[in-house]
This record gives sequence, C-alpha cells and structure tokens, in this order.
Amino acid sequence: MNITYLLGAGASANALPVVKDIPERLIKFQNYIEENFPEDIDEKKELCINIKSLLKTLANHTTIDTYAKELSHLNRTIDLLRLKSVLSVYFLWEQIQNGIDKRYNSFLATVLTNNKGIPDNIKILTWNYDIQLEMAMNIYVNAGHIIMDYRFSLDLYIEQFSIVAKSLCSFPCHHMDIENQDLYKIAFVRLNGIAGSSLYTNPTFGTLGLNNPPLLPINMSLERKKLFTKEILRKYESLKQNTFFNFAWEKENEISKKAVKKAIEISQQTEILVVIGYSFPDFNWEIDKSILGEMKRLKRVYVQDINPDGIADVLKDFFSSGEGIDINPDIEIVVKSINTVNEFHIPRT
Repeated sequence: MNITYLLGAGASANALPVVKDIPERLIKFQNYIEENFPEDIDEKKELCINIKSLLKTLANHTTIDTYAKELSHLNRTIDLLRLKSVLSVYFLWEQIQNGIDKRYNSFLATVLTNNKGIPDNIKILTWNYDIQLEMAMNIYVNAGHIIMDYRFSLDLYIEQFSIVAKSLCSFPCHHMDIENQDLYKIAFVRLNGIAGSSLYTNPTFGTLGLNNPPLLPINMSLERKKLFTKEILRKYESLKQNTFFNFAWEKENEISKKAVKKAIEISQQTEILVVIGYSFPDFNWEIDKSILGEMKRLKRVYVQDINPDGIADVLKDFFSSGEGIDINPDIEIVVKSINTVNEFHIPRT
C-alpha cells in the first residue's frame, strides 16, 4: 500500500512552537540575542529592530500568515522579505535551542530500510519550514562519524545537510536536477520552503538553484548553541534578499510550483493518507484541495492530532460532498481519528 504523510506544525510541536505561541517565543529570541551578543554587529542590531517592529505589528493581527497576506496584497515586497528573513533565522534558532522532536527519530527507526532509506511506498509532504526530519535522518546517515570542526566552519554543516537531503530523496534538493528529479525517487516534498535556505540563479545557465541551511547537530552544549546562533545571525543579510521561505498563496516561485506539482503526482498513487498536526487552514486550502482531489486510489485516512475530530470532519466533508471531483466514487474512504500523539502513526498494511 502506498502511504503518504502530510505534516503540519503539530508534527514538530515538541521542538518548535505552534502559531499562537510564536510572538512570545520571538521575545525570548530577541532577549537571547541581546544578552549573548553585546557587541554591536550590524546583523544583530537590524534583526532586533525588525523583531520589535514585527511584535508590535502582530498585536493587531490574528496570525503571522494574516500579516504576510496583508503585505502581499499591498505589494510591500521589502517588508514581506524582512518578515520572512526574521522568521527564517528564528526557526533555526528554535531548533538550535530545542534540538529534535524525538518522534521523527522513532518514525525513521521504524520505517527505514536496511539501506537506511525511506521505503518506496512511503512519501512525506510537509508544510513546515523546519529541518526536523533532516536532523533525525543525520543520526543514521552520520552514524559513527562526528564532523571534525575545530575552527567551526558553517560550510561543513551546510554540506552535511546536502548529504542528508540526498539520502532522504528530498525535493527540492541542492544535489539534484530540480527540473528532472525522478518522482519515483522522491520521498520527501517541501511545499513551503526551508528556514535558513536561499535561492540563487546560475549565471551561466540561468537555472534556479538552492543554497541549503546548515544541518544542526543535536545535544549541543550551551557554548556550541551560542556559536551556531552567532553564525546564523551572519546569514541574516543574505536571507533578506533570496530566502526560500514561502507562503502558500505566493505563486511566482518556480521551485515551489514544481514542489506542488510533485505533491500532486504523489497524491495520484496514494492509497493511505496520514495527516499529522495539520488543520487545513484557509490560506493553504487551494493547494490542499488540488492535492487531495487527485487521490483517486485513496482508501483510508488517519488524522493524528491532540484534537483530531474537527480535522477529520473537514476531510469527510471534502470526500463526500463531491468537491473532490476526481475521487473514485466506487471507493468508500474511511477516515479515522487518532488523539494519541506520542509517536507518529504508522498504518499496518
């Protein structure tokens, strides 16, 4: 049976805050920077100013997504890029501080093949910007090997991210031809981008490329966390220009367009859907509908969340109302709720 996972913020809730808690955590981020880096470097000064401005603005908006959509409508491109770069650096900092949501490690320990790869029948789609899956996969890719980094070069950790992303068969991936990446070799698709990554255009060929973020080690000392944070702050300037951090309604990014296309192709082969920590928000619904509506072979859906029933009702309505017009009417789709969230659900097929 072909199993597709669809991940939302709740899938990483043990390592990163959910949307409602982000403003409070941004204050902690700002305080951490000011307390640990008293030297007045330009990146630190500008970032703190932008965090304060963002917090003030968020007081008048229900969510960050709402504010971002407002900026998009008003064509305030510079402010939108500033918002993205702040969030991109912030999400990396959270993972530096909190490490890994252990459920990712448990999931990989269960499903990985003897070759340390994702099985061919399992695909993962994520709306998240975090690098939790890569951090967990690094345990297996980098088993028995420690990066020897006496001078601390962030480039070593960026290269390690590329190695891990390749082993996960991620899309997009720095190591692969984005235009021609083979669907059947893709196991992990990012719909919205990656915190800490940036885009570039190859000057020779005019093709779009991806600069990866650093692969963050787990179980870092306080001093190592501080060192990583300092290096992340230095990336802030480049992220302001070309960060690969999208919102669902932004359609001009060619890589994100291709990611959605890959997700739709995966959905056409999906027989079991596992939704973890994702509530199908209005901002994403157009894309979600295009993905769900292509699941012609779908037989079962599992919704795993601390409050799964409302999400399950959304899917039941979608599949029964005729809104998903491409769904096979001869297949009765069973939707089940799971409210235990200590480990990611793995269907028994």
